[in-house]
Amino acid sequence: MERARTGLVGVRIIAPDAQTIKDIDNAIEDVSREISTDRVDVTLNNVGELKRLIDAQREDVKQATRAVGDATAKLRATPDTADSESNFDALNSKIEALQKSAEQLQELQNRAKEIALEKATNGTDNPETTKITVTMDSRFGLPPIGLNFVAAPVNLDPAVRDSIDATVARDAKKLVAGAASFVVLLTLYFLMLIARAFAGRAARGEQRAVIAESRERSESHARQLAEARLMVMRAQVEPHFLFNTLAHVHALQEIDPPQASTMLERLISYLRAAMPTMRETSSTLGREIEVVRAYLDLLKIRMGARLNYAIDIPSELSNISFPPTMIATLVENAIKHGLEPKREGGTVAIRVRMVGDQIEVLVADDGLGLGGAQTGGTGVGLANTRERLKMLYGDTGALVVEPNAPSGVRALLRVPKNPPAMVVDGAETDSQSGISPYMMQTTLLLAALLGWLGAHRIYVGHRRTGAVQTFLGVFSILSGGVPIFLLPLMLWVVLDIVWIATREFHDRQGRRVARWSETDERAYSGRHTLRERNPDASTSSRAVALTFVLLLGLVGAHRFYVGRTGSALAMLFTLGGLGLWWIADIIIVATGNMRDHEGKRVSEWE
Repeated sequence: MERARTGLVGVRIIAPDAQTIKDIDNAIEDVSREISTDRVDVTLNNVGELKRLIDAQREDVKQATRAVGDATAKLRATPDTADSESNFDALNSKIEALQKSAEQLQELQNRAKEIALEKATNGTDNPETTKITVTMDSRFGLPPIGLNFVAAPVNLDPAVRDSIDATVARDAKKLVAGAASFVVLLTLYFLMLIARAFAGRAARGEQRAVIAESRERSESHARQLAEARLMVMRAQVEPHFLFNTLAHVHALQEIDPPQASTMLERLISYLRAAMPTMRETSSTLGREIEVVRAYLDLLKIRMGARLNYAIDIPSELSNISFPPTMIATLVENAIKHGLEPKREGGTVAIRVRMVGDQIEVLVADDGLGLGGAQTGGTGVGLANTRERLKMLYGDTGALVVEPNAPSGVRALLRVPKNPPAMVVDGAETDSQSGISPYMMQTTLLLAALLGWLGAHRIYVGHRRTGAVQTFLGVFSILSGGVPIFLLPLMLWVVLDIVWIATREFHDRQGRRVARWSETDERAYSGRHTLRERNPDASTSSRAVALTFVLLLGLVGAHRFYVGRTGSALAMLFTLGGLGLWWIADIIIVATGNMRDHEGKRVSEWE
């Protein structure tokens, strides 16, 4: 073939016209194609294998003939359509394939004739055991399955062969190292889950005890606050105070009707000022001073010249929030235990000042002083005031009671200018309103950069689902991006980013992650009530159990997770009851009916 191509090249040089040169070029291209075609020497064991090979090749020629007939019929049916050119090209390729297949069959038949001629000429005793070598075009595949053949070895350069061997050995080492790393990490992961399941039970028990104690303490504080409020209300309008006042009005009605009318007006003014504060949890300094003023005006009619009072409050402090009834309680104590038992009476002074970021209210009298009067006081009013200060302000509020000079008592009340949310009407903390303390900016950044490791979920307290995302992320890397791990992880993280960006992402307590930063003062609503875990539900997570039963349910991983070791070992040794037990457990876990070792349902997703 090489000689033919060389001869054609020489003829092309002396060709007389362009058409002849074009024909010679086509011939050179055909010869080059034949030279470039890979030919494989195949060794057959006997003549029988050669006959089977000829039959297989004859069948291949028939199939190629039918393919040419189908292409021809298709071209005749649609001669003028847009696909006629492509149909014509397909027909040419099938005709070429038929030609090659026929040539291969012809070669095999010629080889069979040569063997028959050699048998007749040489008189071979046993032609069935004579090995036969035939040449086949590799483009049409190797001989049919069932023939024993030996292909000629490929002669490679020693350096190339050594390079291939080194590459294969290096890849095999990488594969073994990767498989070993996968097994080690998987083992460590399961050991970590088992250790956490056993070691975390005691911690969870302690946490439940702390939560119960904290809830009991909160309820106790709320109960004490309610009791203090009721006692303050009773202290404001005590029955004996009203009875004494009304009896005094009745007596004055007979001896001094104008004075009785004045006292009745003062009583109405006092009740009008005091009653609103009985129904509210917050007041202002101005309103509290008005209540005290009405109370003192009423008592002045009854005590006459024995009672004098002085009130000093800057006008700019009148609108500052202040707890109700505290000043009135101190004034009532000053009169009841200091001035009223004193024969000549005395003076009570109220002074309000701003000192730094705190408000100081001083109530001073020149009465009998601490322990000077036998009034039978129990100190409940002062004790309730101190308890309310502690609940409302913590360590920032204080009440100091000390002797006054030269006589009497000084009661100094200190509270911060900016009261906490409990004192301001309608104000709520973020935790009370359902807004998470975690920042949206940090959560979104963690989701975008480390979402494949579940960092954003671990940050807001979703440690279980965060661990599932970490599991999927690690296995996606170790497996080279297998879709069974990668696709669920990508969809999950994208959904989380959308939820965070739309402020619909919630922390472990069910609170919205809404604030962009700590300086974000915009008002947000919780939209969801705070979610508490069902005490009758298992502490194991349904999300984690469902992940285990889907991925490793055949070996009972989900039952190991919820603490049911016996049935988990049974699943491990029976491969999930040959799949039936595994399928049933998938349904049980998905519907929240799986029970842990304590008999509690694994129904909570977190």
